[in-house]
Amino acid sequence: MGPFCFIGDDEAVTMAGFCDRMGEDSPRLPPHMVECRRQVEEYSAGERTSFDLPLRADGTEFQRAVWAEMCRIPHGETRSYGQVADAIGRPGAARAVGQACRSNPIGLIQPCHRVVGHDGDLVGFGGQTKDLSLKRRLIEFEDAGSAISIEDYAT
Repeated sequence: MGPFCFIGDDEAVTMAGFCDRMGEDSPRLPPHMVECRRQVEEYSAGERTSFDLPLRADGTEFQRAVWAEMCRIPHGETRSYGQVADAIGRPGAARAVGQACRSNPIGLIQPCHRVVGHDGDLVGFGGQTKDLSLKRRLIEFEDAGSAISIEDYAT
């Protein structure tokens, strides 16, 4: 699926997602950043279905509510933008949920790929509207419960 990169500080993971190329590890990673790597490796091996990490994503109250709700969508399942809007008490805000998903700074760990159109169609992902292949691959990966090698993430 491509290299996976994450950024954080001494307290939390603040950004994560697929990137163009692998970066370098900082010489002294905080324990939660080492744990982030371990959990992503377990996820890619099919051994983990959710993440348990300290996260801090800057956003509006609405965005943070959407991101928290995305984290409640079980591995291998999807929800529509409208269902997420309903779950956070904002019926009719499906488009705004889509915008919040596009603004998600902690991809995969806050699983915006699990949010789909009302008819199950894959729409919008990481700001993309035409190439939804990564979203499709993540949903298929979770649906099949198949494992991939961490080497598959290397460039």
